[in-house]
Amino acid sequence: MGDVIKTAAFYSVLSLLSVVISACSPNPANLLKAYQEAHNSHDVEKVLSLVTDDITFRLAGTGVKEGKEQIRWVEQWDAAVNSHLTFADIQVKGNMITCKVIEKNDLFKLYGIEEVHYTFATFIFRDGLIKEITVEPSQKSVKAIDEIRHSFIEWASQERSQQLEALRPEGEFVYSAENASLWLALLEEWREETKP
Repeated sequence: MGDVIKTAAFYSVLSLLSVVISACSPNPANLLKAYQEAHNSHDVEKVLSLVTDDITFRLAGTGVKEGKEQIRWVEQWDAAVNSHLTFADIQVKGNMITCKVIEKNDLFKLYGIEEVHYTFATFIFRDGLIKEITVEPSQKSVKAIDEIRHSFIEWASQERSQQLEALRPEGEFVYSAENASLWLALLEEWREETKP
């Protein structure tokens, strides 16, 4: 009888351990949730701990960022503009997740856009970390951003050309917390000067 109790207790402990280990293991859904929480709390170092050293980030229409240092700049930008991500329609397929994403941030608000929708996002995982992120904004969001951006750039080119040039050296967009703050300040000036 004592051996039966010991065996049952052993299997109970083993079963409990497997539940705990599987709950703590870095499966894709858990990693995506951890990424979302770190991004939304603007914890840049936590985000970087969730990605591979050779991470690739693709945002349709804006190019590719590769490696942790480039992701650091993007995450610092996102923190400075108070970016907040929401994931929907999450589908896990092996080491890949596809989903839709909604982003809200202070820059979009100054554009007069409440939120931007990404109709397609893919996260690919390797060895318990995020290896690739690809996102594609909806055509509606792209159109809304382009229309507002055009008006803003036209104003800035005439009224704040030196500031605009400093923010886009040689026409290149620079991700950094400092640049994000300067963009927000310039957008606030534009809003103030062009409001009806």
